[in-house]
Amino acid sequence: MSVRVTTTKPKALLSSIKQAIDDKKIETWEYDSDGDFTHSPKQWKNEAWMRPMIDDGRLILKIIILRIRTYPKSFMRYITADLSKCS
Repeated sequence: MSVRVTTTKPKALLSSIKQAIDDKKIETWEYDSDGDFTHSPKQWKNEAWMRPMIDDGRLILKIIILRIRTYPKSFMRYITADLSKCS
């Protein structure tokens, strides 16, 4: 499963997402030394990650979810909601 964002500047978009996290414009996400994103509130911290991949004309965020429990259908909407603040 992934989030695919079509853009003419995928590297710039990825940089702007990281900058928004660093600047606290996105407060509920963090990224690790590998560049993977995870939701930072205790409820979802390290339950799922988004691994960014640059492709021709798009940024792909591959979603990696722990399989140790069942997640509600609203989970995907919840973990991706803050990304809209990057635009």
